Amino acid sequence: MKHLAPLLALPMLLLTSPLPAAGGSGGGEPVQSDQLPAMTSFPQGGAPDDLAAAYRSLYLAFSGSDRAATIAEAAKFERETLVKEPKKGFDRLSAADSRLFDAVAGANPHALLSLGLFYEDLAYRHTSDRNWGLALRAHNATEQILRRLAESARSEEEREIASAAYQGFAADLLDNVAPGRATEMLELAIALDPDDAGANLALAILLQRDERYPAAALRLDRALAAEPGHREARLRRALLSARVDPAGRAVKELEALAAGTEGDWITVVATQERGRLLLNARKYERAIAWFSAAADRFPTEHSLRTALAFAQSREGRRNAAGISVRAALKAPRDSAESARRRFSDSPVRIIAPRRDATRAAAEKRWDGLRVALGAGSVPASPAAASGITQ
Repeated sequence: MKHLAPLLALPMLLLTSPLPAAGGSGGGEPVQSDQLPAMTSFPQGGAPDDLAAAYRSLYLAFSGSDRAATIAEAAKFERETLVKEPKKGFDRLSAADSRLFDAVAGANPHALLSLGLFYEDLAYRHTSDRNWGLALRAHNATEQILRRLAESARSEEEREIASAAYQGFAADLLDNVAPGRATEMLELAIALDPDDAGANLALAILLQRDERYPAAALRLDRALAAEPGHREARLRRALLSARVDPAGRAVKELEALAAGTEGDWITVVATQERGRLLLNARKYERAIAWFSAAADRFPTEHSLRTALAFAQSREGRRNAAGISVRAALKAPRDSAESARRRFSDSPVRIIAPRRDATRAAAEKRWDGLRVALGAGSVPASPAAASGITQ
């Protein structure tokens, strides 16, 4: 038991010592001892052990003080626990905070949304510190919180909020290059809100990259059922259809998108893909006409002139192909992200707004979390009370 003595003193240390300022975003002045919430007995589930009490203090500090400093202290606390208990540290940490999750879920499940912010920030901190095992544990804790939140969702509004929370978590996982788990989280999000076009589209992109084409097509069909005019979903569904029927309905859809007045990356990719089908079918005369008009319309998209030169070369027009190549080299370059890069980009861009909405909703639930933790209410949100903006 001697090696547990520092841990037993941790809750009191959190209350009597200033927390060090964290590096990175959200930094600020150290948290003073009078800013931290007073430690009280946790009413649900009996007397807490030392680790659960420490987590409770950290949650309350995070809800009303300098969040970056609190996250720095939480990361240090978890690292030191593993150093002192290398064999059982992970299990003890998980048992301690899981116990608090159950208690909060029983007292006020809506407050779990706010608690998720703590682990979101903690996961990023551990990742930046290259503590991969603890980062994974923070992600697992977030998943536990969201599962409890989803189980408690009774109204349509709460199911939509839980779905948005899963999407936000999926965005975090994609940022941390974990597409497999992100796919699972998006599936859970859609189970809560089947008609969310963005979630269906993001999931379809991940499924397609995993070469699960029939499943991706079903997700795109669901997105289009919810929003028939969704142009990106139309584009991606047409391309999936073209894989099995390159001369079928997909051609008309690509031509319709290419003829759109928007002139955005979707228009460009539809133009490129319609031309590619012509090249694959060896219809070089039609491809020449198609890419020539497209190159004039989108002068900064060099791929169109390159494709034009290829078609001209295959048709035996060597001189014309050379002219097209030189024109491509001389054409102005657009400093913006290319259409093809945008098309291939991570689906985080689609679900990131849901992550932002989740954080905004979570900011309104801090009072509920404090009450669920047995600490009473606060008169204002932690952002307003501490001057922190997130």
